[in-house]
Amino acid sequence: MAVMALFAGGLCITLANFLQTIARRASKEIYISNWYIVSAVIFAIVIVLVAYLPFWQDGLGETIIQGYYMHQGVGMWFMLFMLGVTYYFLPQQLNRPIYSYSLGISPSGHRSFSNSDRYASLCI
Repeated sequence: MAVMALFAGGLCITLANFLQTIARRASKEIYISNWYIVSAVIFAIVIVLVAYLPFWQDGLGETIIQGYYMHQGVGMWFMLFMLGVTYYFLPQQLNRPIYSYSLGISPSGHRSFSNSDRYASLCI
């Protein structure tokens, strides 16, 4: 449990670092890769908090939370982080920007809505 507290603290410091960097930027635009990486860190914080809150650690609640933890860990954290890395390195390697706003924003909305509706049905 102490290791997870250190991990959660490290995630919070990382998020604060990313947000301060975005707040102090010189350019007006915020690149889509920044949004994906910040959202991946926020989802990691949510996953750690949900997984280690003590009142869900018995019975059926534990099973549901384990499923949520595994699904969100792969589906939301890893995918958002990899999209951020891809949207950072792809224009860098091609030496040209990605001009399509809809191309950059469409995976985020789709993943958020497709992951959240699966667990909303468990609450009914």
